[in-house]
Amino acid sequence: MDFCQRGFLSIVQHRDKPNTLIVRGRVKGDIEKYFPGAKVERTEDADYLYRAHLSKKAVAAAMSQAVQAIDYDRFKPAIENHDRRIRWYLQVWSVMDRMQEAAR
Repeated sequence: MDFCQRGFLSIVQHRDKPNTLIVRGRVKGDIEKYFPGAKVERTEDADYLYRAHLSKKAVAAAMSQAVQAIDYDRFKPAIENHDRRIRWYLQVWSVMDRMQEAAR
């Protein structure tokens, strides 16, 4: 799972297709921000509401482009749709901070 500047994505291997990844999102539009033109399906019976089946090559290219576009030195202020997302991101950040402290 990855919290990105423009959205939250989870990317996993497709069970039956070795060259395919499933890009999953919880918020409508997050997948399309990184994969314009992707066929995104809404799946009511799964833990992630939105999914797209994409080639590993396409995912690698999009993620590489996202990394190359990083121009901020602090993540939280750079979050797109900051007012709408920050409280959710901070809750996860807080949990992971506690995990880090427990691991010391």
